Amino acid sequence: MQVKISRHLNRRRQVIRLFVAALVVGGAVYFGRQFWLNGQLLAALGSQQPVSVVQGLLQQGANPSAQDIRFGTCPLSLAVSNGSLESVDVLLAAGASPSLVESQKPLFTLSLRNLSGTNDLTVAQNRAIIQALQNKGENIEERDVLGLTPLMRAVWAGNLNAVRALLAQGADSRVRNVSNQSVRDLMCLDPMHYDEIMVVLRQHDLSNASEVLAEPNMFFSVNSLTEPAKTSAKTYDALLRKACCEEKIEITSNNQ
Repeated sequence: MQVKISRHLNRRRQVIRLFVAALVVGGAVYFGRQFWLNGQLLAALGSQQPVSVVQGLLQQGANPSAQDIRFGTCPLSLAVSNGSLESVDVLLAAGASPSLVESQKPLFTLSLRNLSGTNDLTVAQNRAIIQALQNKGENIEERDVLGLTPLMRAVWAGNLNAVRALLAQGADSRVRNVSNQSVRDLMCLDPMHYDEIMVVLRQHDLSNASEVLAEPNMFFSVNSLTEPAKTSAKTYDALLRKACCEEKIEITSNNQ
């Protein structure tokens, strides 16, 4: 009797061992394949493969929110860096998270895109990518550890088209970072576009004169500009001040 019980227990132990071994092997195969697919997805986006390749990998099970284990790079940031709206749309539709890693957030990537030597996106293309991200809940006023918003980073990087696009999509030009610097206080890494960016910000203030009234210290210092932009800057300052004064008079008269 004891012999039979012992044999029965041994068989059960063998079955359990085989079952556990099958689980381990199956899990290793699954996670190994998943790791490979995620790596292929990141590699495809990093090498700017056609969107059809990205779609194929996603259909096979690649994770649209996968991260590079070394640098934390995610597919969505790579697609934005490539300037590929099609890849951005495909990844978002597959469930990619726009706010996965702080340093790799898509809007941060977009704002600094010109620093990699690839600033070929038009204002309309920038806006299309920003709108797609906003539709998925991305915050256009997201801040990094220094308190810089995408707009502030774009100004700092001298990314003129991104500045125009972010302003058009509702970015606040009155924000300040943790050092209490405004958008206009930041040093621009691209002197070729600095004057243009300052004028674009002036035009934005001119079209939002009522908001500027609440913060009179937001006027530019014309002396901080280089010579080519000083004349136009003075003109915009004069127009902005005139618009603010006229609106102030109108507001006062309406309150009486």
